[in-house]
Amino acid sequence: MVVVNNRVITRINKIFCELSGYSENELIGQSTAIGYLDKAEFERVGQTLYDQINKTGHGTTEAKLKHKNGSIIDVLISSSISSGSLSDGDGDIIFAVVDITERNSIRNKLNNEIEFTETAINAQVETLFIFDPSTGKPIRWNNAFTRLSGYSDVEIAAMKAPDDWYDEKDLKKVSDIFDTISRDGHITVEISLITKSNQPVLTEYRASFINDAEGNPKYIIAIGRDITKRRQTEKKLEKEQYFSESIIQTSPAYFVAIDAEGKTKVMNLTMLNALGYKPEEVIGKDYLATFTPKRDQKKVREIFAKLINLNEPTINENSILTKDGRKLSVE
Repeated sequence: MVVVNNRVITRINKIFCELSGYSENELIGQSTAIGYLDKAEFERVGQTLYDQINKTGHGTTEAKLKHKNGSIIDVLISSSISSGSLSDGDGDIIFAVVDITERNSIRNKLNNEIEFTETAINAQVETLFIFDPSTGKPIRWNNAFTRLSGYSDVEIAAMKAPDDWYDEKDLKKVSDIFDTISRDGHITVEISLITKSNQPVLTEYRASFINDAEGNPKYIIAIGRDITKRRQTEKKLEKEQYFSESIIQTSPAYFVAIDAEGKTKVMNLTMLNALGYKPEEVIGKDYLATFTPKRDQKKVREIFAKLINLNEPTINENSILTKDGRKLSVE
């Protein structure tokens, strides 16, 4: 506690002496400026508190004081008029000073953690969305979700999840999705987010519960990835694969694909018809043992080894066996 008259210290208690590092004799009769970080802080605090006191009779503010040893102390100052009047310059003001250095240190660390978390969340390419499944209230989302949805943060906050972002077909899946999360703790699902411009965006979500302090499920967090381009690429590859397979299957030339272990992987219709087999009869069969005469197996095995180990193309002639044991000469 400090008693001040016209910004000069008139009385002081032991606690403030310990806080400031000064003795009572060093402080009595001194301007209160002795305890502040600098002149600017002295003027700021004085202006703030005296304005408040003039209006309400008391005032409160945070300030930075300077300990006698030079260290900085964060304090909370509460003030009120004890006697007299400020208007005639003869009023006593009581200042209660509380050290909040540790509190501010914790608060600053917490703010830094919050800032770091915010930065990390908003740096993600994937969308993040947290909502209360019992009310549909959005709790938290990142910039990626805002961009993808096309809605502003204000609009998102007023919407209901998942109802306002998905069509009737996908909403029918919601009950099953919630059941799976409750049972397994998580789920990966593909549904289409309807944007503000009414465009569906096929999104792959990984969703799970966020528990409260007692360990009970409270919120659902969903991490989403726009897979529209991936699906388009997959469909394109499927078409190309189908086209390639069509060429192979309809080719008048014999075609067979054999893996590194000598097992038959693919055989086209032309070759199947010539040998008298059905596809299920040849897939997985040892090519040499099934389709090559014994006298040719060593030669063909050497050709295979050359193809596999040296990746060198080769042209050769040998015989292959039909299902009924006939030999066909092939190149």
